[in-house]
Amino acid sequence: MTALAPVLLLAAAGLGSATDSTETIAARYLDLTFAQQYDALEDVYAEDVFFVDPTGDVWDGPGSKGVHGAGKLIALQKSWGLTSADFAIDEQFAVGEYALFRGQLTWTTRNNPEGVATDFMTVIRVVNGKVAERHDYGNYLRAFGNSMSDEIHANAKTSEDVGTKYFQAYLDQRYDAMEQLYAPEVSFRDPTAAYFGGPSSTLYQGRDSVVAMMNRVFQPISHFAFDVEDTWFSNHHAVFMGIVRFTLIAAASGTAEDVTFEHSAVFVITVVEGQVVAHRDFVDYSTFRDQLQAAGN
Repeated sequence: MTALAPVLLLAAAGLGSATDSTETIAARYLDLTFAQQYDALEDVYAEDVFFVDPTGDVWDGPGSKGVHGAGKLIALQKSWGLTSADFAIDEQFAVGEYALFRGQLTWTTRNNPEGVATDFMTVIRVVNGKVAERHDYGNYLRAFGNSMSDEIHANAKTSEDVGTKYFQAYLDQRYDAMEQLYAPEVSFRDPTAAYFGGPSSTLYQGRDSVVAMMNRVFQPISHFAFDVEDTWFSNHHAVFMGIVRFTLIAAASGTAEDVTFEHSAVFVITVVEGQVVAHRDFVDYSTFRDQLQAAGN
């Protein structure tokens, strides 16, 4: 939600429009990926493409730590041994360079021909017509919980308790309560806010930096709410999906009256040892301009 801070400048600077090809390229890329057409991805990936699946920490594999480079990523994808994959998409949107897809992923492997299913989300960044980044989030505890350790199940319960408590404090704009849950090294970023340009998608690191940013960003907001459509918790991650609503006061929106915005959104909270170590927002800001203009700006 860091995109809210420079809202006064939007009318003068103009909003960047979502690249028409972002969602198309991302969707085509997913088709190739889930059809196991990995060699064809050489022409789709940027040379220095980056992939990470933070929720893959349940296996502590290379994907959970991040992989750089087209060749290494293709090799990683081949190593998964997929024989089939079906991604039933419940929600998708594209904003600027980013496209988000979430739904249910079902797949089979050579070692598991019967298949498994899980909640799944992927965020694709497209730069100059190439896939430059891919960030996956999967509820693998749902699919493989019976084979996972008691520690991972305990971590998931902590992530649910702490993540839910923190997320409610976030919605209520209770900064003191949020600060008490932050780890010293906490980080915050809203990559999709790059749509607004400038420093909107800045990575904030450290408790003091994140707290100061939250206080600054929420000053022009009189109401903040979230309609939950789905949630899940896996090891160190709490994921909240739905519709975010926030009201900007007239002085901030440049309109005669306060303006309420509504966007599809996903919030990912990372919890380690009972503290929030990361907060990521993914929001469909592509409708922001139309909603602002409809309010008379």
